[in-house]
Amino acid sequence: MKIEKVFYSVATLALCLGLAASCRPGGSPKDHKVILLGVDALDWEMVDALRSRGFLPNLDRLINKGVSAQLDTNDEGGSAVYWTTIATGQKRTKHGIMDFVYKDTQSGDINPVTSNQRKTKAFWNILSENNVSVGVTGWYVTWPAEKVNGFMVSSYFTWTDAQPTVRGMVYPDEAKMIYPPSLAAEVKDAVKQAELSYQKNIRQIIPLSSPAQRGPLVVKMEWSIMSDFMFAEVGTSLYRKLRPQVMGLYFGAVDVSGHLFSWKKAKRTKRMIAQRGADIQKNCYLAADELIGRTLAVVDEGTTVILLSDHGLMRGEHTNNGVFIMSGPDIKQGLRLEKRVGLTDICPTLLYRVGLPVAEDMDGRVFLDAFSPEYVKAHRVKTVSSYGPRTNFSEKPIKSNFDSRIIERLKTLGYLK
Repeated sequence: MKIEKVFYSVATLALCLGLAASCRPGGSPKDHKVILLGVDALDWEMVDALRSRGFLPNLDRLINKGVSAQLDTNDEGGSAVYWTTIATGQKRTKHGIMDFVYKDTQSGDINPVTSNQRKTKAFWNILSENNVSVGVTGWYVTWPAEKVNGFMVSSYFTWTDAQPTVRGMVYPDEAKMIYPPSLAAEVKDAVKQAELSYQKNIRQIIPLSSPAQRGPLVVKMEWSIMSDFMFAEVGTSLYRKLRPQVMGLYFGAVDVSGHLFSWKKAKRTKRMIAQRGADIQKNCYLAADELIGRTLAVVDEGTTVILLSDHGLMRGEHTNNGVFIMSGPDIKQGLRLEKRVGLTDICPTLLYRVGLPVAEDMDGRVFLDAFSPEYVKAHRVKTVSSYGPRTNFSEKPIKSNFDSRIIERLKTLGYLK
């Protein structure tokens, strides 16, 4: 397919050169830069099958130059819960995001969860309070955008009021989409570039033989692909401008393709033939690999890369075969470890990488198996009892103009009835 040639681009060469530089011995943990890439629903079964055919060059290089392991979804709930667990190192009973939505027991109203409902601090709060710069783009449950030592672009941001993202409809006049608001012009310019790239590539990802094939499922799939292109461009643009020490970036189209176009779902609903669904899933993996390459091509040399999914997804069902990959200075190379990584382990590992203590009230541990023995020996894990609760927590979500769209989207993906 054409997409397979287009997506093996300059980003692949840049990533290869960057990884070669990143394997040099690292200095003080406080000097390390980290990029945390979240790709919802990556599954090792699919990754390994496509890698064996040469379809995922950027993921393949990360795996060969670093450590990989199976990710264990050690929490209940769905993606809103999982990505908050990843961000906090705590299970939902502590961080307070219990589901995709919040049901008011008095009024019966159902609204999407919002960032003010998180009881504990996420990595962006902890880093900011310790004078570590951080950028966050597209991460689940980040509206309203929070004040950080860097930047945050909410997961509900998009470029027009007519194009809903995978996570909801956004209106341009909705408040607190971006922090700081002064970055709005830069974000707008990046969005224009993303739209051009999306329009150039969308028919390679979802090929149509006629306009009539662009039915409701295809349109919904296009929304999520559009979001990934946009967040990749916005995140890399702001990274180039501000150069934060840590950046977190989330992509979601692989998950949506697995829910809408898997073989099992296609067979069950008869809305799509199995082969076409398989092609769309494969193409979304290829597109994610390309966006990973584009993102890593702009990060600084010697940056530690942590790439993970929140769960696996095959044949329309969540699996516990999620992906964890870590590459960079002081990281073992070319190893697939038998030991599993939990969602709760990511935040502690990130804090350890930048030289900050791990909170004892976190449910996870530092994944020391990824680091070289020499590094572990020279840098013991430091702890603090807690980083404390959030001061601006509130039990109920903040209502927005796009709540109904988010609810509709969750129903489409099968998360709500």
